[in-house]
Amino acid sequence: MDEVAARAGVSKATIYRWWRTKEALALDTLYHEWDTARPLTPDNTGALRGDLLSFLRPWVRRARSRPFGRIVAELVAAVHASPEFREQYQARFVEPRRAPARICFERALERGEIPPIDVDFALDLVFGPIYHRLLHVHAPLNDRYIEQVVDAVLRGLPQATENAGASVVRHE
Repeated sequence: MDEVAARAGVSKATIYRWWRTKEALALDTLYHEWDTARPLTPDNTGALRGDLLSFLRPWVRRARSRPFGRIVAELVAAVHASPEFREQYQARFVEPRRAPARICFERALERGEIPPIDVDFALDLVFGPIYHRLLHVHAPLNDRYIEQVVDAVLRGLPQATENAGASVVRHE
């Protein structure tokens, strides 16, 4: 907060008036950084695979371009410590990332390309591996990996639909 105040040429009190915590400031910065760069909707290629790849490739390239992994990791830790911050994080970071991918699945459902599915579950299947690599940096997060993730999710959709009646543990 000291560095931000110094760069802005204002007092620390001014910074705290706008952002009560450093996490709120980081989230706001991340939100605006991503919001100005992301397409509002993915390309409509006529196929779920193409739509997902048209959205995810630029998204992942952007995620790799800066220390977003470290920032997201710190924000996720703050989510677990503050229910108030969790709501902000969900609204300003998680949902804006998921919304375009949700559109991809909704288009595929409308076209009859995929069977009826739990779209939120499918989104977790897509984003889970991406965030895993972003946060753990144990292997490359690149276009080839994104294609592998999308292909694996698409292969698994019929099985996910068949098992939809199985009990699911939800963490809330």
